Formats: sequence, structure tokens, C-alpha cells
Amino acid sequence: MFREVLELETAWQHVCSTLEWFTPEGELNTVEAARAKLNLWLPRLKGKTWAKTVRMLQCPESLAFLDRVQQQLEALPFDREDVQDALRLEAIRRCPSLLKGEDSRSRALRAWHLVVSVRMARDESLRTVVQQVRNVFQTCWRASSLVEGINSVVRMQQARHRRLTAGLIDLKRFYWNCRDFRTGRRKGHSPYELLGVRLPTDDWWELLSWHPDQLRQHLSGQ
Repeated sequence: MFREVLELETAWQHVCSTLEWFTPEGELNTVEAARAKLNLWLPRLKGKTWAKTVRMLQCPESLAFLDRVQQQLEALPFDREDVQDALRLEAIRRCPSLLKGEDSRSRALRAWHLVVSVRMARDESLRTVVQQVRNVFQTCWRASSLVEGINSVVRMQQARHRRLTAGLIDLKRFYWNCRDFRTGRRKGHSPYELLGVRLPTDDWWELLSWHPDQLRQHLSGQ
């Protein structure tokens, strides 16, 4: 029994690693690599308890966030070597343990990190690349994170309303997208503002009084 639990825990840890931006080795995760790993470890999650999770992870959409990041990184107008250096720095920032090993790979990575850190202190262009790469990851969310965020709001509303219709969900979605975040790094900004949508007012109730054609004309002029 203990052995089965241990094997299940090991399989789940490997599955979770496929939903990270970087592999445990510090390489940028890709859809191909993640899917191959899922195909290897998902069959080991057996039983009704895991059935729904396995079905969801088998869907192509579960790894779509990796494709989005890849596309945005390729679109950055910077030297590819600088982008690769920035990616490696981002991997180390997210997983500092990569620098703590005593094997040859970890020692080489520590030496590289020292050299690049000195270069960053003197090279403003590299700092710009590093910041832009970091922004890619900060603005591209995983589907699981989005679902958790939506559920945290929808479930609260379900407790207040006996019937949550599609129209009511649209209204609530509009309200929350106009509402400024109160905490976190997005504090003071609304979801619409972060997406680059410049509305004539941040008062959602006032916006509802606008005629659709009038609002459409305002947005088309941006």
C-alpha cells in the first residue's frame, strides 16, 4: 500500500511539473516536451478520483499557455542570444535551487550567473531584454490560474443567487473587468486597463447607460 501511494505521489509531481514555465532542469517548457511527459505519467494516475483530472490534462487546451508564451517570446525584437540569457535568468529567479547543487552543471551555472550579473549592471540594453522577457511571463496566465480566479468569484455569486443566468454572468463579468485591483502588483488597475482598453470612464454603471454604437465608435478610435 505504501509503495502504491509513493508511486502515485511521484507521478503527480511529474504531472505538475508539466504545467510550469520551466522544466526542473531550468529549460523553457514546451508543449511537445510537456505532452510527452504527460503521456508517460498520466496513465499512472488510476481510479475514479483521478479520472476528471486526467481527462482535463489530456485536452490540448491544458497546455495552450506554453504556446502563447513561445509566440510572444519569438516576437520580441531583440537579439536571440540576449533573449536566451534572459530566459535563463528568469528560470533561476523562479527556481533558485538550480544554483545550489555541487555537480558540474550547477557550478557552471553559478559561474555563468555571476558573469551575466556583472554584465547586466553595465548593459542597459540587456536589462531591457530581461524586463521584457519577465513581462511576457507576468502577462500570460495559465488556464488553471484563470479558472481558479473565475471560480472564486462565481461560486460566491452562486451562493447569493438561486439562478445564475448567462446574462447575469455577463453583467458580473463586466463589473469585475471595470473594477480596480485592490492588492498585488496590479493594484490600482482594472483588467480592461491592463489589456489596453481605454474606456471613457471607469464607472461601470455609467458605461451601461452608453448606447452600444456610441461606445463602439469610441473604442474604434483607439
